[in-house]
Amino acid sequence: MIVSFYDRLFKPVDDNASLSVDLPSFKLVKRPVEMNDLSCKCEPFSEDIQPTFLIIKDDLGRYIYGSLAGIPLLNNDNQTEINGTDIKSMLSCDVIFDKKENYSTVNEILIYIFEKWKQSLGEDYIKCELVFKDENSQIEVGEYMPIYKEAIYNAWEEMKRILKFYNLYIDTSIDLEKKKIIFSIGQTMRRDLAIRLWEYGYKNYGKWIADVNECKGYFEDKDKVLHDEVDGEKSETWILTSQNKITTTANERDIYPIKRKLVTSNINIRDARANALKELLDSCYNENIELEVKDAVPDFETKFLVYVKRGDDIYKELPCGELHYDSTGLVKFQIGYRYTGIQFI
Repeated sequence: MIVSFYDRLFKPVDDNASLSVDLPSFKLVKRPVEMNDLSCKCEPFSEDIQPTFLIIKDDLGRYIYGSLAGIPLLNNDNQTEINGTDIKSMLSCDVIFDKKENYSTVNEILIYIFEKWKQSLGEDYIKCELVFKDENSQIEVGEYMPIYKEAIYNAWEEMKRILKFYNLYIDTSIDLEKKKIIFSIGQTMRRDLAIRLWEYGYKNYGKWIADVNECKGYFEDKDKVLHDEVDGEKSETWILTSQNKITTTANERDIYPIKRKLVTSNINIRDARANALKELLDSCYNENIELEVKDAVPDFETKFLVYVKRGDDIYKELPCGELHYDSTGLVKFQIGYRYTGIQFI
């Protein structure tokens, strides 16, 4: 396994362009929406410059992973310590959006955010492209449709909410031949994989309660008066169920105690409803079931059908939250989106 360093224009650094990786040190954690983590050690990197990108390849030169290079540091053992920064972090920039309220598809919303981000940085910054893995799939807009006024937004935060609500993930790669970064959007929970927890001896499931399980939005008028109905359009109370369904039907509630949050909007009642939905997104799939890879190899498109005890009905259907790699490949995976690692403290 080797690591190579590149500048902003994807040109390899003149010296030490390909360095051997210390295999036991290689650790990569990939996440469908949150930031990835890469760390490893390699031969000393002696260039007196700060590279922009790094690429990990196998011994045959095949692409494994690419990230921002961060700042390679030389330790006391004359090894370079690498902590790669996820390419998705490039999207975390403040951008001015135009007023925009209606979209035909979710694809259109994501393209709008991405293009606004690209325009704000200039076309000569770094070549980037947004692609959808299923090119012919147009995702219909559901209950959550953001309403943008002319204001400053963080492109990544806006994109992340869309991805979470519509069960999408984003992956990145570096195309050295075309000298650009590819941001790829895919659909989570597409392929079923049964997980029988008793086969893993796993018992710590369902031990966490969502921070928020009910939310309602109010329109705040110019006199600071709150309204949950305007011109016959209502703002419903959104409820999160134990099966990660967001509903407005009270008798479907099965998470107690009730943890309610109220939010406001000074735009209109539709925006208030959307803001309320946003608040429940971080509470969806609030599980953390970590298992070692056995026969089946999951990915971000896997839908885990989780069974707790032999003979019981299905416990939950959950997405893949993390994929853990070492130098041998995928070794561990997490079911659910509850992140408890040191990187989130």
